[in-house]
Amino acid sequence: MKNISLFLVLVLMVVSGCGQKENASQKQPQYSGPSAPIALNSPAGTGSSKALMQKAVEFLNQRDATKAIVALNQAVQENPNDPEPLLVLAELYMRLNNYPGAVGYFEKAVQLDPANGQAFYLLGLCYGLAGKMDLAQKAVERSALIFQQKRDEANFRRSVAALQQMMESQAAVSSTVALPASAANLGEAGPKVQDQTNKAMGK
Repeated sequence: MKNISLFLVLVLMVVSGCGQKENASQKQPQYSGPSAPIALNSPAGTGSSKALMQKAVEFLNQRDATKAIVALNQAVQENPNDPEPLLVLAELYMRLNNYPGAVGYFEKAVQLDPANGQAFYLLGLCYGLAGKMDLAQKAVERSALIFQQKRDEANFRRSVAALQQMMESQAAVSSTVALPASAANLGEAGPKVQDQTNKAMGK
């Protein structure tokens, strides 16, 4: 797990550079997501999942996110029961603002590693960014429960804070949506109230 964390840190650092470069040229790559992974011939000499992961690191160091995604997808095909390449793909898609793609990989990763609180937390954030607030709350709540069971106080507090923000945001949206209905009810009640007032005043 420590190796995975270090690898993800590297991915985030490198992809941040990729994102800056793409923003400068105003060309945002659009990927089709996990339902249709990019397929290229396997890089020479990389017959295992770990070798493909290492190849992905090399591509990321070269600021080539597309080829990194190819290598990571091949790593998934090489060892579909390994959550590591799925998690890296999910983070990579998340950094490229492809939230539906990130959600797909995170969902597969948590199925293989259901005790991964960080994966559930990031899945919740992606759900939220994709506008699926109910699923976002459930995923973040699951992460909080996992962190609580592991007595990881710092991450537990982070998940609880995120969950609270989501609930407050959703409550604010619900209140805003309810206002027109309330206004309509007041509009309908207005003439009735005026009639009662006129009768009381003898008009």
